Amino acid sequence: MVSSGNSLDYTEQDMAFMTSNKVAVKEMEAAGVAWVAAMFKAPMFCLKSITDIVDGELWQWIFAAYMHMQLHT
Repeated sequence: MVSSGNSLDYTEQDMAFMTSNKVAVKEMEAAGVAWVAAMFKAPMFCLKSITDIVDGELWQWIFAAYMHMQLHT
C-alpha cells in the first residue's frame, strides 16, 4: 500500500493511518496526477521506483518489514 501526504514528516495520526492500512511508502508526486485523473474520471496507473531511504537504519528495517508483509499477505 502506498500513502500520500503533503510533507516529509508525519504526525502520530499519520503513522496510525499508515500502520492500520499497511502502508509501505509515502508517495507525494503521483498523488496530484491521480487526483486530477479522478476528477476527470480518467484511468490512471502509476509505477514508481524507490531509489533511497533517507530516514536512517531503523526506517530501512521498517520499510523492509512492510515490503515483506505486502508480498506475503
